[in-house]
Amino acid sequence: SKTKTFRHEMYPEYKAHRTEPPEDLKKQFPYFEPLAQAFNIVTLRKNGFEADDIIGTLAKNGERNGLDVIIVSGDKDMMQLISPRIRMLDTMKDKLFAEKDVVEKFGVPPEKVIDAMALIGDSSDNIPGVSGVGPKTAAELIQKFGSLDDLYANIDAVEKIKLREKLANDKGNAYLSRKLATIDTAVELDCQIADLKRREKDPARLREIFTELE
Repeated sequence: SKTKTFRHEMYPEYKAHRTEPPEDLKKQFPYFEPLAQAFNIVTLRKNGFEADDIIGTLAKNGERNGLDVIIVSGDKDMMQLISPRIRMLDTMKDKLFAEKDVVEKFGVPPEKVIDAMALIGDSSDNIPGVSGVGPKTAAELIQKFGSLDDLYANIDAVEKIKLREKLANDKGNAYLSRKLATIDTAVELDCQIADLKRREKDPARLREIFTELE
């Protein structure tokens, strides 16, 4: 959806640094949805939410219904969704990410990814995080304290004075960043799993589009 999301309401600067997509890509935008429809692939959108939230909702719904779910994405944010039944396929790297791969990348398991991201932030989405805290330090802190809440409940136990000061100064940003980075997995969607089953494509419509695109 082109509308602003609940994250923009929370933090107007969310994704503010995003540059315009290249012109040759923008020209392709009008064809994406008609192509999906010609292939008879269900397309979903909901005002106020991002694609990530819809994907997260579908993934968790599938998991609850005993399905094995594969999210096709290269977005590290999606790693918070990974579980024994949910994996992520990064087609650019030709790699299927499971729980152990998340630990390898973030130094924490999937359910702690948002705590780590609260500290690290995300420059691509303009999520602030804690100034001067990178992935290695964030992983060490979450490993030691267990969660963002427990870290701040025991902040005096952070040995490095400068790090402790940074954490204290940016506490508000850390909690805001955790909210911004958390994928909403309870979006109300007007569809059931049965509605999403694979269907036969529309060869006549596809031929039309492919002929137009040469």
